[in-house]
Amino acid sequence: MILALCDNPDVLKVVYLVKILIKAIQIIVPIILIVVISRDFASVMIKGDAPVELINKVKYRAIAAGAIFFVPLAVDIILTATGEEIGGLSSCWSNAELDTIEEYKEKHEQLIQENLEKQKEEQDKIKQEQEEQQKQDDLSSEYNDTNSHKNSINGVRYKLYNQADPKWGSVTYPSGKTIAAVGCLITSTAVVSSAADSSVTPYTVFNNGARHQYPYTGVVHSTGSEWFSCKTGSISSENIKNELKKGNAVVIKVEEASAFTNSQHYMALIDISSDGNKIFVGNSYSTGGYGRNGWFDSGVVLTDVHEFNICTPTQKLIDKFN
Repeated sequence: MILALCDNPDVLKVVYLVKILIKAIQIIVPIILIVVISRDFASVMIKGDAPVELINKVKYRAIAAGAIFFVPLAVDIILTATGEEIGGLSSCWSNAELDTIEEYKEKHEQLIQENLEKQKEEQDKIKQEQEEQQKQDDLSSEYNDTNSHKNSINGVRYKLYNQADPKWGSVTYPSGKTIAAVGCLITSTAVVSSAADSSVTPYTVFNNGARHQYPYTGVVHSTGSEWFSCKTGSISSENIKNELKKGNAVVIKVEEASAFTNSQHYMALIDISSDGNKIFVGNSYSTGGYGRNGWFDSGVVLTDVHEFNICTPTQKLIDKFN
């Protein structure tokens, strides 16, 4: 604590003034005593006082003058010579010089500036943490249990859409057919894309020029490669399961032999059970049966697959949800 005080320029200024005062006393008081002694001699000469009395007065006043002059000097020498042996007090004494005070003043101002910068960094960090928390809170409100599904492997959340939703179900393709009737491709694309951008819906995918492209192309077009790395895969039930077990999203096209369609249908597969027997399908086109979002037997889901598109979430996307 003392050492810290002895680095403080304000404390050193006080000590410096004390040193100046002591030096002034060392000079002024002996001069006063010399004057008094001279007056005593003059008194003897004028009044004829006894020499013994004069000698006693001179002796005591000489002792006082010596004490006043030499005691502070001795203290100065002791404090200077003992280094830090007296609890650091000598630091205050030796540092109390104008050059040293100015040096410590600059260091003190620099320390204050560093502390201010550190406080600002801490405040910025707290602000950033609060913003990140707010993002997570916003994310939680956008992805709740009723309209999304969290991948059990990497925690990525996908929004669940119904291609027949009134908000876009009646929108027509150039052929005149509606999203509700034939929009499984863009709905699957929207489900996968929603993990990176919750504002993506089947209607936004329809409007962005990717309406006739395969899902993996639509994902890249909608959200960018910073979120997904997408490609086609070699079709087999084992390959599809392996990709799902890696935490990847998979978009498949099934045909007539599938329980999900009597012609052809695209589906977003966004999770798999630990034993591989169940797959979560994230593309509904009705309110029940095989047209709903949810878990289905993997053997049923993977019947009559004719396309297999793998969308691997990047670490940036995984970090967004963890």
